[in-house]
Amino acid sequence: MAHFNLEKSVLSFNPDNLAAAGETKLPAAVTYGPEAAGEYGLIATADGSLHGLSGESNVEWSVSLNGTYPVGSTLEGDYAFVTLANGQVLEIKLSEGAIVKTLNIGEPLKGDPLIQGGILYASGADGTLYAVGLN
Repeated sequence: MAHFNLEKSVLSFNPDNLAAAGETKLPAAVTYGPEAAGEYGLIATADGSLHGLSGESNVEWSVSLNGTYPVGSTLEGDYAFVTLANGQVLEIKLSEGAIVKTLNIGEPLKGDPLIQGGILYASGADGTLYAVGLN
């Protein structure tokens, strides 16, 4: 179990007895997350980065969000699809911590996307539902 605080660190606790298990320093305060993504926890920090944390709360990888922030995410196999406020959806290969594709919806987004039958559905900030083929 991990606890995130505004002091730019992740505090880890043993889930069996809640004893402190460690602390991981972050580059900035947490602004989003944690979100479960397979073997990783996703968090965004105020420096404009998205980080993949291991079960031991170690930062395994980081990607730049290019001046925007996440508003939701969903998992499909080894890939996380992260919706961003600026209307983009990042497809991130979790095992590599790499952005493999950026979809540009073109309108502000909010909430978690949904993937069904090769279609990604994302909610617009104005209530519009967007559907984008992933193939």
